[in-house]
Amino acid sequence: MNSIIRHIQYLIVHHDCVVVPGFGAFVAQFSPARISGRGAAIEPPRRDISFNSALIHDDGMLISSVARKECVAYDVARRIVLQDVEAMRRMLEASGSLDMPRVGSFSLNGEGDFRFTPAVGGVETLMYAGLPVIEFLPVVSHDADDTDYDQIIRNASPHMLRVRRVAMSVARYAAAAALLVGVGLTVSTPVPVDGKVDHASLSFPSLSAPVSVSLTEASSEPVMVVADTLPIPVPTVSVPSVVEAADMLDTDADRYSCFVVVASCASEREADRFIRSQSNGQSMKVLRCEDRYRVYVAAGNDYDAAFAYRVADSSFAARHPNAWVYKKKSV
Repeated sequence: MNSIIRHIQYLIVHHDCVVVPGFGAFVAQFSPARISGRGAAIEPPRRDISFNSALIHDDGMLISSVARKECVAYDVARRIVLQDVEAMRRMLEASGSLDMPRVGSFSLNGEGDFRFTPAVGGVETLMYAGLPVIEFLPVVSHDADDTDYDQIIRNASPHMLRVRRVAMSVARYAAAAALLVGVGLTVSTPVPVDGKVDHASLSFPSLSAPVSVSLTEASSEPVMVVADTLPIPVPTVSVPSVVEAADMLDTDADRYSCFVVVASCASEREADRFIRSQSNGQSMKVLRCEDRYRVYVAAGNDYDAAFAYRVADSSFAARHPNAWVYKKKSV
């Protein structure tokens, strides 16, 4: 058998169009389940295969299948496919017919064109194999007095009687299983009662006699509740003496670890320009730290005291709302 026929058989099962380069394409069309012409049976879905000799453009699917199967390069697989296609053409021209098992057969007509006849139960129907034709039992007419339903059942085919018995058995087992599942869920499902978990039961709850409640008549006079007022002390902010103004410090800034900074500049010239622009610039100093020049107004050894200095003076807080405390690591 031609080697590419096995690949065609495989590809038709998984694809709706299989192109054989230089030869044509096999096209499979899906047909849904349908009622037969007599209306007495339901036919399962199927796929119908046909051949189109005009679709000869290579889409690479058949060659790729050969390359994977034979473990060869794409160009080598392409030569294998073309050689097999040429052998198929020579056989068809020599004998006038070509048979592809489980796919169909080709024959030449008087004009030299291909005529394709699909195989019965070919590979294209494998995905629906095993689905039977479902036959209907005749419906008994109430107006026909001479119709005997028992006679119709006796005349039915053994296959239909077997299907009927199986269907009735499955229905009974399904109903019994559904009933058992429902009862099991009802009995075993925990239900919270007063904060505790209890199991549901089929017994009725006990009911106690109603308790009478006496209600007093509401007073017509309005009642006003006044909350007790408590004095709220206003906190006072004091600046510890450990923080001193910058103009009171010497130039040795290494003695201090906390600085109240009002500006951070990239250069010393920018820091001096900022100090000259301030009305109280004479009380500001410059601290160089790494690549920044920080302008500060106070320094000390206590972080809390330095932090409180920012809000101790309302005029200072208004002039420098973004002041912050820089904590320098001790050398």
